[in-house]
Amino acid sequence: MQSSFSVKEAITDAIYRFVTGLDTGDLALFNSAFSEDACFNLNGDVMEGMEMIRSKCYEVISKLDTTHFSTNIRVDLKEGELTASLTA
Repeated sequence: MQSSFSVKEAITDAIYRFVTGLDTGDLALFNSAFSEDACFNLNGDVMEGMEMIRSKCYEVISKLDTTHFSTNIRVDLKEGELTASLTA
């Protein structure tokens, strides 16, 4: 099945998969939000690579009873680039 998401919508979907994976303890969903070489900056705490992101985010937060809300999402995607950044 081919996705009907635009590129920016697909990137935005990653933040929803990230927080839903945390809130539901769904590791596969959480992992699907990142590439292996992802860089995640959480209030100045920079995590580089999937292993570090999992250990500092998923392993800690997924055990808690949480509900995250994502707002003010902005995708910075430059024409012709293979990488993008997202803030929320």
